[in-house]
Amino acid sequence: MSPSNLLPIAALLAALAFPASAVPLERDDEAPARAAATKTVRVVDGAFSPKRLTVAKDTKIKWVWSKRNVLTHTVYLDDRPKGVRQFRSAPASRSATFTRKLRKAGTYKLLCTFHSNMRMRIDVER
Repeated sequence: MSPSNLLPIAALLAALAFPASAVPLERDDEAPARAAATKTVRVVDGAFSPKRLTVAKDTKIKWVWSKRNVLTHTVYLDDRPKGVRQFRSAPASRSATFTRKLRKAGTYKLLCTFHSNMRMRIDVER
């Protein structure tokens, strides 16, 4: 018998020796998906929504400007944990997005530089 003819016999013997229930198989479509956590904040005329968030470290925050906005807004990091670099979005009025990953625990206070009453707070847990 040639070696290529022995392959089906070897597979059969392996299946009999190790039933499928005894061997855990992990298929690509069954592998657990591990996506980075992302929280969305809406930027609407007059407010960030929600105004306060509590998230885990390494959470991405995605600010999304409403399509209905009339006014221009920014996302500006006003107060932050020690060692965190300040950030600011470009000014936009509608249909824009801005994303940042918050890697350090602490309190992040943000505001719109055009509207002093537009403020939000994000608490990043350890």
